[in-house]
Amino acid sequence: MKTKINLPTVLGVGLPASVYLSFSSKYFLPSFPSYFILGILAATGWLYFIYKYKEGSYEKNYLLWSILFFFFWNIMSLIWAEKLWSSLEGLRRSFVFTGLFLGLWTLFRAYREIHKQALYWVFLALLLVTPFYVKVLLFYNNPPPGFGYPFGNPNLAGSIFAFALCLIFPYFFSPKKTRKHLYFSFFSFLFLSSVFALARPKGAALATFFVLGGNLFLLFPRIRFFLGSLAFLMGGVTLSFLPQLFFSSSATIEVRRLIWSGTMNLITASPFRSFFGWGTGGFFANYPDYENPLFQTSRYCSEVIYFPHCFSLEIISELGMIGFFFALVIYFLATLRFFEFWKKEEGKEGKQENLRYTALSAFAGLTVLLLHSQVSVAFSYPQVQCLAAIALAWLAVSPSAEILTCARKGRGYLCFLALIPLLFLSRYAFWDSLAFQKEYQEAFRFSLLNKEESLDKFLVISPPWIEDRYTLDWRNSLGEVLVNHYEKNTRLVEESLDPFWEIREYLPRYKNFYLVGAVIYAKQKKFLEAESFFLQAAKKNPFSLDLWKWWAQVCAYEKISPDKMDQTVKKYQKIYGRDGVLVMAEAFVKYCQGRAQEAHRLQKEAHLWCEKRLSSGGDNRARVLLQTKIAGFR
Repeated sequence: MKTKINLPTVLGVGLPASVYLSFSSKYFLPSFPSYFILGILAATGWLYFIYKYKEGSYEKNYLLWSILFFFFWNIMSLIWAEKLWSSLEGLRRSFVFTGLFLGLWTLFRAYREIHKQALYWVFLALLLVTPFYVKVLLFYNNPPPGFGYPFGNPNLAGSIFAFALCLIFPYFFSPKKTRKHLYFSFFSFLFLSSVFALARPKGAALATFFVLGGNLFLLFPRIRFFLGSLAFLMGGVTLSFLPQLFFSSSATIEVRRLIWSGTMNLITASPFRSFFGWGTGGFFANYPDYENPLFQTSRYCSEVIYFPHCFSLEIISELGMIGFFFALVIYFLATLRFFEFWKKEEGKEGKQENLRYTALSAFAGLTVLLLHSQVSVAFSYPQVQCLAAIALAWLAVSPSAEILTCARKGRGYLCFLALIPLLFLSRYAFWDSLAFQKEYQEAFRFSLLNKEESLDKFLVISPPWIEDRYTLDWRNSLGEVLVNHYEKNTRLVEESLDPFWEIREYLPRYKNFYLVGAVIYAKQKKFLEAESFFLQAAKKNPFSLDLWKWWAQVCAYEKISPDKMDQTVKKYQKIYGRDGVLVMAEAFVKYCQGRAQEAHRLQKEAHLWCEKRLSSGGDNRARVLLQTKIAGFR
């Protein structure tokens, strides 16, 4: 007897799972294949929305119109964007989210059975992916636990597991559940909770606890007073400890506090930017000019900040207070739609009863993603945004709306016309980037194994049409490779410098561009330009050990006076005190001046600073500095 394959179920489970299972180390950003998959699905969603369009079916769907208007505001922000190249990357993310939402909403309106089953299929997909992550957590330490296949980042994993737990929780209380479904739901919840605890995502766990408590408040009217009192008590205790927690020495809180400080500088740069923002996707490109320099002294510091670890601040910085207001309207309308489901299905018997609990799953999943996004980067990634698009698309289908049908006459021509720009977008916004990611990863890996022969690998790479943070990373890495090959093949290096210098047009404060540029100028005997770039590098990050080491090397090898370096070190010591790196920088200056005894005394002071910092928890900066010796700095 042949087994009949349920194609909607296979696709409903397989497509969400493929977003995470496509994670591949063959690409510089291992999760980029999932971006490609989501891009194709989004383009399909736009086409399906156009094909199924029916006049009059959207008039009172305010949630749908609010999301379309939010997308329109993203497009409008290109007009006042400070750096257009970065905003094109932001628009690509917005296109994917909106396309997924529209396609799913249209599908749910056209096929009510799919609408009923969709969230359950998504849960099964996430359940299917989870064992792969368990393997990483239990058996792999490099990269550190939580980083790796299939999510790539513990923050993303926390949001995804929180979403899955919120999807399945209401099913325990559905009156239509069977014993088989109850057992499956219980053991699935237990399994996911165990993995969730193993991953230790603190912010996601707190958000999940809050949302599941809200579920109990809705589901059990008799204990609402107890739950409300408990929430009030816990809220009061939390508020009393909040100032102490915010200003604690915890590494994760410290890094967020400093990033948020820089983000507020970005937002309040001018009244115009406060209201209109820097353009969609503009945070990454504009934040370096407003970063708090003390961020580089934090234990979890990074050369580049891609997102502000708070999605509300990200929206405000990119789309302004006006854009943030539109985002609040979307969530408010989603809340109203949830209560429409909740009230309309209350007291009903039969098949429709399940929609009440499915609506709770969708709303709880959306809420937990947004709560976690206030202290995390997770929601800034398309792999998590696609879950929010699913939840919003489900809620956007009114329980009283008619099944969507349309007169298809002439609609095929309209879809064909829409297909042309979508093919162009797919070609230049997704396919080129996918090929670039693979070429760059191959070159990057090769350079780690064979630095002497890596130049050719980097030079054959063609950057995609849309400039983004990964093309900037390639340009920066190319500069480092060119520095290493300068003496060996000076002519080829000189002819190949243009892609590196293009960083100046896009984001000159990216990573160590000024530092690499200073070394290149020094090798070209352009010492005034080299000094200027060293000063810019110090302005960007005076706590960079590489900065002072390379500056001292140039002074020592090229017989240049270290006086300017000495003045710069004293300037930043006056501002930031006797930081260990600045003390070691002073030691480099003394060594270049021929005052070796003073240099070694300062080195000892810097190492004592490292030991003290390491005794209180330490960081990688202190460990590297402790291993640095004056005698071997060349």
